[in-house]
Amino acid sequence: MNEAHTEKTPLERTVERVAHSVVSVKVFKEVKGSVHPKNPERTQESHWVPTAEGSGFFVSKDGMIVTNRHVVSGGSQDEALVVQLDSKKKLTAEVFYIDPVRDFALLKVAGTKHEPLTIGDSDKVKRGATITIAGNPLGVGGSFSQGTVTSVPDGHEQFAFRTDADIRSGSSGGVMLNAKDEVIGINTFANLDQTGSIGGAIPINEVKVIIEHPRVFQGIQALFQEIRIEREAEEPISLETAFGFALQGLEIIFKQELSSQGREVSMKEIMADVAVQYYFSEMLKSARSSKYQEALEKKFGVSFSSTPASKK
Repeated sequence: MNEAHTEKTPLERTVERVAHSVVSVKVFKEVKGSVHPKNPERTQESHWVPTAEGSGFFVSKDGMIVTNRHVVSGGSQDEALVVQLDSKKKLTAEVFYIDPVRDFALLKVAGTKHEPLTIGDSDKVKRGATITIAGNPLGVGGSFSQGTVTSVPDGHEQFAFRTDADIRSGSSGGVMLNAKDEVIGINTFANLDQTGSIGGAIPINEVKVIIEHPRVFQGIQALFQEIRIEREAEEPISLETAFGFALQGLEIIFKQELSSQGREVSMKEIMADVAVQYYFSEMLKSARSSKYQEALEKKFGVSFSSTPASKK
């Protein structure tokens, strides 16, 4: 007697296609050896304890992983990051980039054969669209749920998608997928209460340029961190010198990183990103005139705000 054929549900098909690309992210902190409570002359060995956890997903074959900033924002030397794949394999990760404005970060693990998810177009997402939420809380094999988009970002007061799909604790940094299993968002917070599931996700278009050019943004971040250190030194450099360093550094970064990718990239798009706007606004907030801002706008063809909006 033949068993009746059971067709897979849309969610089951999605799980089969994307589960291997969704990971668990765990942060461990080293606790130094302390005096043994029962023997003051004996010191206990240091050990590692978990301090934070979340989810993430691959966006490149060479091991680039998207997650939330709040999951890995500690980043101190006595912390370690471990990524667990759907196969239960564990990999050591490093923080590659932490966004200064949005709840977004990139991690990097070794390897060249990871399976990235396909990036979609979040601008096309409409209210009422069917979506899938995927995460890997606690590394127990993944958590998947389907629902609808209840509201879309308006660019003013709301910067995230809202959904009635179930976003489990530990799924922060996981992925929101459209009906084609394309990435349209990054999970940013769990259900707000027990009476109804209200979750949110950063639209992927907000950070798409960073995902496409991670080394460019890593370089920009390092550049402005160095400028900040020089500006806060005992004998700080002048704003004019700092501005000159910024422009010179950007030219080097663009020349080295963008040309190495073998394709033309819109420098204007990168300069318009809110992270770059934030770095410049922090550097120029002490300026007594608008000449630096005007020089930036003339050079890059981008309108620079002195106080770019914070996007959570």
